[in-house]
Amino acid sequence: MSDSDNSDFEMNNNDVDDAIVHTLSSGSKISDELVNLVSKKTGVTERTCYRHLEKLVRINVIERLIGNNSGSRPVYNYALKTSKVPEKGSMDALLNATPEIFVEEVVPSRRYLEVAAWLKREPDDWPQLEAVRKARITLEASFYLVPTIEASCEDPDRYSFVWTDEPCYGQRLGEFVQSRFFKLKNVYRAIVEDSTASLSGSDETLFVGAFESNVVAEQVVHHGDMEMQIKYEHKPMELKIEEEPFSVCIAVSKEVESGLRVVYVEGKSGKIDKSWVKGISKQLSSRSQAISSYRDLKADTKRDVLLNLRNSLEKHTLKVPNRYVKLIEELLDHSYKNPSSGYVYALALAVDLATQKRRESSWIRKK
Repeated sequence: MSDSDNSDFEMNNNDVDDAIVHTLSSGSKISDELVNLVSKKTGVTERTCYRHLEKLVRINVIERLIGNNSGSRPVYNYALKTSKVPEKGSMDALLNATPEIFVEEVVPSRRYLEVAAWLKREPDDWPQLEAVRKARITLEASFYLVPTIEASCEDPDRYSFVWTDEPCYGQRLGEFVQSRFFKLKNVYRAIVEDSTASLSGSDETLFVGAFESNVVAEQVVHHGDMEMQIKYEHKPMELKIEEEPFSVCIAVSKEVESGLRVVYVEGKSGKIDKSWVKGISKQLSSRSQAISSYRDLKADTKRDVLLNLRNSLEKHTLKVPNRYVKLIEELLDHSYKNPSSGYVYALALAVDLATQKRRESSWIRKK
């Protein structure tokens, strides 16, 4: 039976539970050792063993402990929580005495696991979003898959996700580190329900940022289940790059009391077209436009506008309607040194205009 099948039916569930408990009766064991021993005893796959470990942790039969080895990656140990070790073959009584609680099954995707990492670190003040709800379930059910959050290897990125090789079942593949520019929690707190309100505000309140990138780039996975992704691809994701120009135009509204709000996002293949930007600006009655590209955006300006955008997210003065999926995804995945499709830069230019930082700069075309 392949790992893509439901391997829980390979043998009686209680036989596996019983083997785990009695293997731990002699003392706590690290996850690799425990899984190898139980797999040999029962003949089930390692993936099945991990599922049974998660179940026994959830119903308080065993506990998961986290320690550190000589390196930076955590080591997971399992130990019995019950003071009295059950007799062999008595798992039926033990499990029947523990009330079963329905737990929604959620595929441990990359995004849910990333949110789960932040929930471990900062559990409070999260928005009521479906991704956050499912990430909480993922945190309980797939604890060993959740990456750690560490300081970025290099500035100005804010932090890094560090994915361990724990799900690789003994294949020592090292760690995968990916830096991020914006705190994931700040991006999620910026997401709001889409508004159907009219965009016909005064020409003093809307600002347009437009950017031309030389690539179309996005983080992709081959398996939605991160356990399978790491096991078979040996990395949690990869940056897919298509070398073709792509242009993005974003409008931001400066609201009187509630800060900034993204009100328009449009992308198209090809180089930046000034008449296209002008048409959007005229449609929205924007006050001014900032137009730039990967060729023209100087390093100091790039850093300044991105830091200003990050400051707006950290202060929670920017709102992004949930229908702008591409923009949100790029904000979540953005790294200062990675190629970008341009959504983040277009937004940064628009926010820079709206916060009156660069109204008279040479690369702004006013109406």
